[in-house]
Amino acid sequence: MEGFAALDLGIPRTRYTRHGIFSLRPLPPKADRRRKQVLIAFPMSPRLAYLIGSVYGDGSVSRRRLTYFNLDKDWIEAVAQELSHLTMSGNPKAQVLPMGWRGCYSIEYCNAALARLIGGSTRTRVKVVDRLTRKEPMLRAFVAGLFDTEGSATLYNNKGHKHGIPEVSIANSNRPMLEVLQGRLNELGIRGGLTVAAWPRTTIIEGRVVNWKKTVYRLRFSGWKSAVGFGNFILPWVKSQPKVVRLRQVVSRGGVGEI
Repeated sequence: MEGFAALDLGIPRTRYTRHGIFSLRPLPPKADRRRKQVLIAFPMSPRLAYLIGSVYGDGSVSRRRLTYFNLDKDWIEAVAQELSHLTMSGNPKAQVLPMGWRGCYSIEYCNAALARLIGGSTRTRVKVVDRLTRKEPMLRAFVAGLFDTEGSATLYNNKGHKHGIPEVSIANSNRPMLEVLQGRLNELGIRGGLTVAAWPRTTIIEGRVVNWKKTVYRLRFSGWKSAVGFGNFILPWVKSQPKVVRLRQVVSRGGVGEI
């Protein structure tokens, strides 16, 4: 099945650390008994790209786990389902946590191999994005994951414009990552501008107040051609139903006012 890594249940988990690698096809786990390591292959697929995009948005990656945050319980459950199809490596389960002190729903997904593969410094993440998004289906899914977690779609009312003025954007503190995505989208004729997000460093994402600890940048698509092009490009992979509705209003140029 698309997206599955190999089963590694026969290798001791207490004495061997798991490390992930990207692959073009499913591969069996490879144990290095001298280094006490196991290499787990993750076949590159749109499903994998989406899940990495959404955790690079409003999520976090530690040494052993991926954590996803969102106010939309339906979205959280959909992502948990996608994670269950991602890998058979030890059969890790995506644990959906109720709305608690964080003020939103969350997923705890313990997978040390994947966490070590995609976590780390800004430079490491940029390398991951560069490799994952070289093909259009992967780029489409990755950007949709970012949009589902840190994106917005708005139509502004304006008397001089019959259909209003659209703006679709993605916010993130990793500027080099956004620059990679901006370049890839530009090659496809989807022109976006990169700007510093407005101060203060507090914003609202899907009704949840987020306090940014770093400078935040926005990849913005504000003209009709670029906004519609971007919306059509990611719609097949967007899972947040409120955002699907907003994007459809933009691509159909329907309705005027903030949505």
